[in-house]
Amino acid sequence: MKFETYNYWDYSLNKPLSIDTSKTFKNELIKQVSIQLKQLLGEIFDPEDFLIIFKDFPQIIENTSKTTVYQFRLSYYTHYATDVTLHWENLKGDNPINCAEEIEKDSIRIWIEDFNVEYLKRNLIKYAYLKRKVFLDGYRFVVVVKKPDIDISMKIIFDKNLSAEQADSLEHFIGKSISNYNENNQQGIAGFEGLIHSFSLKEFKNKDYAIFQIDLGSTADIGMKKIIQDLSDSSLNIKKIEIKGV
Repeated sequence: MKFETYNYWDYSLNKPLSIDTSKTFKNELIKQVSIQLKQLLGEIFDPEDFLIIFKDFPQIIENTSKTTVYQFRLSYYTHYATDVTLHWENLKGDNPINCAEEIEKDSIRIWIEDFNVEYLKRNLIKYAYLKRKVFLDGYRFVVVVKKPDIDISMKIIFDKNLSAEQADSLEHFIGKSISNYNENNQQGIAGFEGLIHSFSLKEFKNKDYAIFQIDLGSTADIGMKKIIQDLSDSSLNIKKIEIKGV
């Protein structure tokens, strides 16, 4: 698990501010929150997938004699996040602990609250395959997916070299597939979650493949699989599709 703080703009002072954290506070935060998430989420929790960040506009909710509560954000799988509250308590004194100051061992308890554990579990399960190389079944050609992300590279391999006209036709086909997906989403049709943001043809140059870069937006693997299904349903002489995150 990683921990970062970002500058935020204080409109009252008209300048950027940041929250400083000491090395010992940061280490305790990572250790204790990791233990808590492991207990809540079980084996699906991998600390390498998580990033703890203060929100753009940090707000102290409570700062009593011993306990401090901050709003902050728990980010996972690069693009997904949930807002939570971060709590820390002074175990060896009556004053609130300043996170910018070094702390003594066993002097602080740190934990998080106000987040939906089941929602987090569902997302982690949904995107667990991101860490693996996966062969997708059910298509008339081989599909290999390796560590996809919101932005993916889709390499479509054919039986023979593509002409410029064929590449243009393929680009039009991908664009139409994405437009249809987004229209179905806007009409509220089940199975079309989120919107695919954009795509572009990156490479073909008379080779036997074409590479597209696609911003899947909030659709994740659902949008990706719809595009693959449209290609599988077409008459295009596709031999293999390779997908990876960029």
